[in-house]
Amino acid sequence: MATITKSDRTKIAGLFFIIGIIGIVGIIAYPTVPTFEDRVISNAPSAPRGEPREREAPAAPADPAAPAAPAAPAAPADPAAPAVPADPSRAEPALVQISDDHPQAELLLSTIDEFHSAFESRDSRTTLTYYIDDKSTYAEWSGQAGAFAGTYKGFSNIRILISTILGNTLDIEIEMVSYEVTYAGDEATVVSKLVNTGHGKLIGEFSMEVDAVTKWGFSDGEWRIIDDRWLFTFFKTEVVAEGTVFPLKWDKIGDFSILKNNVLFRDEIKYVAIP
Repeated sequence: MATITKSDRTKIAGLFFIIGIIGIVGIIAYPTVPTFEDRVISNAPSAPRGEPREREAPAAPADPAAPAAPAAPAAPADPAAPAVPADPSRAEPALVQISDDHPQAELLLSTIDEFHSAFESRDSRTTLTYYIDDKSTYAEWSGQAGAFAGTYKGFSNIRILISTILGNTLDIEIEMVSYEVTYAGDEATVVSKLVNTGHGKLIGEFSMEVDAVTKWGFSDGEWRIIDDRWLFTFFKTEVVAEGTVFPLKWDKIGDFSILKNNVLFRDEIKYVAIP
């Protein structure tokens, strides 16, 4: 068994002496036991080097107060009624006032007089300016209209009709013996009775009675013809020319249709050709 020498005991005593001195110094420097705060993790950026960093204050614990009563659920919104798409087939048509007057009524009457004057002068160019230059413009000659009976659709066909008629007419006078007009917006429907007399290159002296229904439209400060329908109720000529169907003489007959001399007469026509 090893023995401790006197020198070893001196070293051990010196070591304990130093430990005791260190303990006394620690007690004097730190009289109380230090306490450390709980570690708090912060997302705040670090202070630049050399500047003091501010220590964030710890968040205060939540007040354990009684929980608030839950809010009452909001009432569901009243859904709006779905929009009903408009049915174009049920849309109400625009109302057009029917009347017997128009701000340009006097202009219409004077325009009709000018149209008849142009026809009487046998000026086809001027006469055609009273028709609307459109493919929808319409003319119809019916009844005892002879070779020119038919429908004429479009301005180009009306131009052929008027140019042919006036080109074979030596002179003509037009008398409007009756006149009635109704207006629907800027459209006027004129119902008139015409008595026309004159001379033709092929048929000689002639006379005719016409029930005319003409629709005029007002645009750009003037009236022009949209639809022109002439029903010839009487037509008497002086001679019959080859290639025409105009008879020499017309005698009144009863209320029935008849086919004679290659001319067809309808029920409303009260005259027949006599050779």
